[in-house]
Parts: sequence; structure tokens; C-alpha cells
Amino acid sequence: MIFYRSRKFGSRERSIPISERIRTLSHGLFLLLIGMLISADLLALQFPDASEPAEPSLRDVAVVIDIDQQIDDDVVKRFDRTIQLLVEREVRIVIIQLSTPGGTIEASRRLAESIDNLSDQDITTFGWVPNGQQAYSGGTMVALACTHLVMGDNSRIGDVQPIDIFGNELPEKIQTTVRADMRRWARDRGYPIALAEAMVTKEISVLQVRTANGRTRYLTEQEYQDLPEEERNSAQKQRIVERGEILTIDEKEAFEYGFISHICLTQEQLLTDFGLTQMRALKAGEALGEQRIGDPGGFALDSFRDWGRFIKFLLIFGAALALVIEFKLPGVGLGAALSLGFLTLFLFISYADGNVGWIELSLFGLGLVLLALELFVIPGFGISGILGVVVVCVSLGLCYQPVEDVLSLKQLSKDTLQVGGGLATGLFTLLILAYILPSRSKSSGSIIDHSTLETDDSAIASPGFEGATLQVGQQGSPIQDLHPSGKVDFEGKSIDVVSEGGFIEKDIRVEVVEVEGNRVVVRPVVEEA
Repeated sequence: MIFYRSRKFGSRERSIPISERIRTLSHGLFLLLIGMLISADLLALQFPDASEPAEPSLRDVAVVIDIDQQIDDDVVKRFDRTIQLLVEREVRIVIIQLSTPGGTIEASRRLAESIDNLSDQDITTFGWVPNGQQAYSGGTMVALACTHLVMGDNSRIGDVQPIDIFGNELPEKIQTTVRADMRRWARDRGYPIALAEAMVTKEISVLQVRTANGRTRYLTEQEYQDLPEEERNSAQKQRIVERGEILTIDEKEAFEYGFISHICLTQEQLLTDFGLTQMRALKAGEALGEQRIGDPGGFALDSFRDWGRFIKFLLIFGAALALVIEFKLPGVGLGAALSLGFLTLFLFISYADGNVGWIELSLFGLGLVLLALELFVIPGFGISGILGVVVVCVSLGLCYQPVEDVLSLKQLSKDTLQVGGGLATGLFTLLILAYILPSRSKSSGSIIDHSTLETDDSAIASPGFEGATLQVGQQGSPIQDLHPSGKVDFEGKSIDVVSEGGFIEKDIRVEVVEVEGNRVVVRPVVEEA
């Protein structure tokens, strides 16, 4: 272990371990971050800018909204929130730039319905798939729900077949609902209905039928058989979708089949081709004048936005895992630093998404205070500790909902359970991994015990560790309560230890049970009668 310079205590000198400095510094930085976020939030509440001018109209602006990730509930909420702000600014043209593999069925349908309903507010929408991009599955549903569909060079849409997370086809009941949506949007926009349905269900075969009067139609096998016999005999037909295939088309096929009327390589070309040369295209954030942290060339918080619920779950899982490692390896400070890092990153990305305010931070701080009371003031693990865990879980659960939205208690309960599940999963995983982590006996089968780095020489195993000279049975006096880790004074040396059982009060003398690497295990001294 590496040590800094000595610090004098009376007639004794005590070396300050680097791990203790790191742990103290990490706690300080974490509290500083929370303080900064709370201060910023309170300043925004207490000192609103009353001199702000009226927000300018966006009637002459074509606002571009990016959908460049998997479509889920968060994407839909963010889109609806953005549209609400744009409607207040009298927006008339919205370009929805699509580059997505799809998403959940419900979220995709809700997003498509939100876009479809914009026509009732006299807002024209363009679903634009840029050069080299794809809008599959739910992305195609969104594209067809727009007033106009536009595609760039080497772009693709289609494959709206409903599948589960394992790629298995969902039942016909689900497909019927999706087909009905696709059929409605295709009918309203003048797209070939049979081709739209063929993007959903692979049992549909589609024919291109050219009638004697030069009209081109796209019909299913059944629709073709239902034509009058005279019309069937005079028509030319070509099968373009085989039974058993899910339709996916590129921009040239989309143009031929009537899904698009223009192939546009840029936003400016799109505006020109549709006679909107008086408009200028702006990203939604720029049009709304959103203020972001970072230099003008690149917004620093952008890289922390839209990380997704699964990533946040992994951060909570990692925090729980790191906490147990800290108890497993007391005195090192690595587990505590990692746990603080995971939670700090969780709060930061939630803050970047606009989901963290003074309520979330206050509850999180209260939970930490309750846990600190349980660990350092109140012996055992009782009401304070349980409340602390619950309050922390609730605070982190609140970080999944935007601050400006009306709180949904149903969603909060789900998010809190997800946070608790992440913590519980981390603890459970550590119980499994405990077998392969360093443990008290070499017969435990730990990875370190069976590695070529194993050694019985304590000086080599943990260089600079003062506790390496302790002997089994040697007694000492706790400097603080052990919960179950803490510090014990052994003949003037303060050593990090962990108790063999649970809580030990500092007034009870302890004895060494085991010394392994930098891990010292103690238990209360049993007084003989």
C-alpha cells in the first residue's frame, strides 16, 4: 500500500493511506456535485428572468426532429413534449428525420398516432429517411403516418412484422392490429394498401396489375381473383411480393410503387422540391433556443442523453455490486469509489435528460443521511436503514420521469421496483461471485487462491500493509463501531478490519481471527468466567 506524508498526533505519527484519501475525496466530490445541481435548480426557481422577450414565431421555420434510436416510451414522451412547445410557437412544418431499427409495438403506434393527429392542428409533417439510413418496423409506421414520406439515396423502409425479443413472430391477433394501422395510413396518404400490409405479414402475396387502360394497381391474390373476369384477362400481372416474404423496399422501389414522389438528398432539397423555399430548416433544440452546457461547437451534455433504461439499470446494478465488494475488501476504498461513480453517472445522465431536479436530489440526500445514521450512529440494521434504502430507491425511480411532466404514480412504482430490482440483482450476483472472490480460506476455491499469484508471504501479497504483521489471537480496541467494517487500534496502529459476524460496538475488545492479504477479520473477545 502507498502512503502519503505523515501527520502528527501528539507524540505519535500516523501515516495516511492513499485509499483513505481517495475515499474521502470521492465522497467530497459526490457531495459537491449534488450541491452544484441543487444550487443550479434553486437559482433557476428563485431568480427567473422576468425580462425575457416574447418567444418568436416558428411559422417560417421547418423544424427537424431526430428519431435516431429504438422507439420506446421515453422517445414518445420526449417527442410529445417537444411538439407541445413547437405548437405554442406556431410551427407549421415538421421534418421527422428517421434512422431507427424500430421499437416496441405500443410505443411505435403511439408515436405514429401523435404524428397523424398533427394534421388536425394544420401542421404538415415529412417523414424523411436520409441517405444510407433505414427506418424499419416501428420507424416505417412513423414514416407512413407523416403527411409526406421522403427518402434519400440508398435508404430503406419496411419489415414491420411484429416480433418478440427473441425474434419470434407474434400471433395473428397482434398482426391484425398493426395491419389495420398500416392500411389506414396507406389509404389516407394514397399509398398501395396491399404493399403496406405485405410489410407486416409474410403470408400476403402482392401482384402488380396493369389494366388495359394503362392503370397500375397493387393487389393481393384474393383481390386479383375478385376482379371481373374480363378485366383479369386483359390485364398484365407481375408478382412483386412472394408469399412467405416480408416486404422491404429502397428509395427507387418506393418511388416506383408510389410511396414517395421525391428522392431528396438534403433537407434543403426537400424544402425546394415541395415548394417551401421560403422556409429554413432548424433542429428542434436550436429552434426552441434550448440552453445547453458546453462550447458553441459541441454541446457537452449531448453525449449523456438518451442512454436508455437498460443502461441505467446496469449502473444501479454496478453500484450494488461495488458496495458489496467494498465490504468484502475493507480499507481499499475501490468499491466505495466505484459505487459513487456509478450513482454519480446515473444522476448525471438523468440530469442531461431533464429528469433530475431539487426533489430527486433532496430525496437522494435524505436517503444517504438515513443510511449514514444507521451505519455510524444507530447499531444494527433497523428502521433508519430500511427507510434509507426505500428513499434512495424512490429518488432514483423519480429520475426516470421528466421534471416538467405530471408525476405518474403508476410509472413511479414501476421505476422504483426496477431500481430495487437492480440493487437486489447486484447483491444476489455478488453472493454467487463470492465463491470466486478472495475469501477467508484457501479451500474456498477463489480465483486468487488458485492463481499463480497466490503466495503465503504477506509482505509480497500486500506490500506496505501494516496489518500484515498481526497474529491470530492478537487483541485490539475498536476506534469506531464495526458495521461490519471499521478501524481497530492494535498497539498504536490503526488497521482496517471486518468483523466475523455483524455489528460490534467500539467499547468491546476484539481479537484477530484471520489475516489474508490486506484483509483482517476480527471477532469479539469472549471473557472467560
